[in-house]
Amino acid sequence: MNEQSASNRQPLQEAPLLVNPGLLDQLGLPPKAVSYLRQNQRRVWLVTGGIIALITAVSLYGSYTTYRDGKGASALTEAMKAEDAQKPELLKKVADEYGSSAAGTWARIEIAQLALAQGDADKAIADLQAVRKSTDKDNPLTPLLLFKLAGLLENKNDHEQALVLYGELSRFKGFAEGAYEAMGRIYEQQNNKDKALEMYQKYLAVGGEEKAAPAAPAAADPEREMIQARVNALQE
Repeated sequence: MNEQSASNRQPLQEAPLLVNPGLLDQLGLPPKAVSYLRQNQRRVWLVTGGIIALITAVSLYGSYTTYRDGKGASALTEAMKAEDAQKPELLKKVADEYGSSAAGTWARIEIAQLALAQGDADKAIADLQAVRKSTDKDNPLTPLLLFKLAGLLENKNDHEQALVLYGELSRFKGFAEGAYEAMGRIYEQQNNKDKALEMYQKYLAVGGEEKAAPAAPAAADPEREMIQARVNALQE
């Protein structure tokens, strides 16, 4: 009796972790896999626990991000509805607190718009450049920022920088036509007829591809006709 009791008093750490060892057989796993799992039970449980902890952490972070985005959107809405005297301060607070989130990004864009409305084009350009630097190239906001910045620089007669940005803009589908037209206009102002002609021809080529209608003739496009007239004049 004493010998049986002594044999039953095994250290706790030696007890098998799988309460029902037959469960592995019931899962239909290959014999080698079952053997491996039985021999490495502790390691398997540690890895499993780590995976569960990671999934939990990702889930909690996602919930926090969603909560933070909601708070940022609410703060931005309140800032936009504020009186003109309070709006700049509230927008800056949103931009500072919510950083590169959607709310923070749009707050900084709105700050630039306010600066432009007050006649401070330099500040507007600087603010938009900062937003652009923190925005991924694949973000749908990028071509809009390029278009706005290029136009502001063109208005300031900073043609070289404007041409650089219009060149980047031309790589985005749906924006190439306007970018080529703008570059043609700038080159024509600089009396660079060859480059102006090249850009206008690219404009016509892109516009022709985007507006082609195989089932019916294309409707008259006054803007396209005007560019064609510029091409004809430059070729004379």
